Amino acid sequence: MPLLRDGSRTSDLRLSRVVWFDPASRGYGVRALLDVARPLRTRTWRCDTYLDQTRQGACAGFAFAHGLAAEPRPVQGGIDEAFARETLYAAARELEPFGSSAARDMPGSTILASAKALRRLGLIAEYRWAFDLDEVLATLSQLGPVVLGMPWYEGMASPSCCGMLHPTGRRTGAHAILARGIDVRRKTILLHNSWGRSWGNQGTALLHWDDLAMLIDRSKQAEACVLIKSARTGPVAARPPDGAEAS
Repeated sequence: MPLLRDGSRTSDLRLSRVVWFDPASRGYGVRALLDVARPLRTRTWRCDTYLDQTRQGACAGFAFAHGLAAEPRPVQGGIDEAFARETLYAAARELEPFGSSAARDMPGSTILASAKALRRLGLIAEYRWAFDLDEVLATLSQLGPVVLGMPWYEGMASPSCCGMLHPTGRRTGAHAILARGIDVRRKTILLHNSWGRSWGNQGTALLHWDDLAMLIDRSKQAEACVLIKSARTGPVAARPPDGAEAS
């Protein structure tokens, strides 16, 4: 099994999200932006971009690229495989604490570093964190998509005939993926994957809330990042603006 830059292993290089938590993130929770008394409502945030990371270990870069392309305030132009891999993924890896010469050549990147890279590129105003299932669901209902970093299992390689993912079997790695919808009646969320439109239902799949709760609770290594976009919706920039800093 290939070795990732944090020392973990995966049986599939597409599942190359690695873990790096910063205790300071606890001070930037999304709950402050939510109306916690508001009932959940079914909602889908549109994303017309479907990227394919192929066999490369750049899932975090691709998940955040999809987040940029999704409502609300979708960035128009420049969101393609080259941006996800060569700009965002590459920039994120420079911000991570895996600085040994060996680790620098290993695949994988983190959710936190990808969010920091987007902030430095000037493409988001800030990023926030959802810390439990209720906050993830409320965010999808009220604010917009969520980039999830979570364990991935054999049963999630492809959705079932009804479009559902089932976290069964052996753990095969950890994935970064965009959640961009919530169905209150069916108690599912809509996932927008980075494996091309031939995967699942035109690149998407459904995950039951109970399974999401399990994935969050089982390893204590899941995370959920919320992008707060700026008013800027023009094409992405290839380089960070002068003086830009991560949140």
